[in-house]
Amino acid sequence: LDRLLKDIITENSGIFDLPAFIPLLRERISTKNSFARQFLISWISILNAVPEINMLEYLPDILDGLFQMLEDNVEIQRMCETLLQHFLKNIKHDPDAVDLTKMTNILINHAQNGNNELIQFMAISWLREFLSLSGNQMQPFFAGIFSAILPCLAYESESKKSLWRIFDFFELF
Repeated sequence: LDRLLKDIITENSGIFDLPAFIPLLRERISTKNSFARQFLISWISILNAVPEINMLEYLPDILDGLFQMLEDNVEIQRMCETLLQHFLKNIKHDPDAVDLTKMTNILINHAQNGNNELIQFMAISWLREFLSLSGNQMQPFFAGIFSAILPCLAYESESKKSLWRIFDFFELF
């Protein structure tokens, strides 16, 4: 049934009411159930793959939930990481298609997550790309960005110290 619904949506994307679907997705994206998370990621991936549907427009509504899903089991992490990489690739290709400032505070919050290295790494990587794409437009967020990345200097493990290295702030200007 799920596959049939996905086929119907992808073949008839022009009649699919995405603005009505997004609030339902946003409401359920914070679920802790791994099966529900897998289901949601698969739907977001399918919708993102349809050329007529601009999921970047709705990314600020679901980004926090996607980053929370990176704390799940390995399979969910992998699926979510792949989806986030696709979104970031699309943002790099067309930065005007999304409001980067709406997502920056979400990323800053996740970049401060010292308990989960994957989440912190992904958030800092996204922030670096946002700065690269929009430069001085991100100036109102500099304090939050610095408060997220400066603690990386104090980490003892090399893997966590590398978070700072991927974020060569001064190179961006």
